[in-house]
Amino acid sequence: MRFIHDVAIKYEGSECLLWPFGTIAEREYGAITVDREQDRAHRYICEFVNGPSPEPDYDAAHGCGNRACVNPAHLSWKTRADNMGDKLIHGTHHRGERCPTVRLTGDQVRRIRSLKGVKTQLELAREYGVARQTITNIQTGARWSWLT
Repeated sequence: MRFIHDVAIKYEGSECLLWPFGTIAEREYGAITVDREQDRAHRYICEFVNGPSPEPDYDAAHGCGNRACVNPAHLSWKTRADNMGDKLIHGTHHRGERCPTVRLTGDQVRRIRSLKGVKTQLELAREYGVARQTITNIQTGARWSWLT
């Protein structure tokens, strides 16, 4: 807490101020304990500087796109939709090949789309080792919709 109050909250630089201590799992968010409850350092700082969240489901968003940043000037309250939109702008969204659990590449998805009506979804699912529903989602645009 001393780092938060003596360094982070008083920080006036424009660069990111990275959390130097432990993080929550592998998500890179700074971890703190307040009243025996684990919290995210950036959320605590956002509330301290900007006041409480306007609604309970608002995110403490990083204007810089860096999850480890605790610069108060980079933190603000945003809706989940706005925060996810910022991730697209920052390039930090884990979609497509950036997702750690993805099984297909962008080129494979383009090929699956090009074979719509040529091969059955079941044939494509077997060929790529995915569920038929995955093929359906790709061909209808429910998944990988940004990919042209």
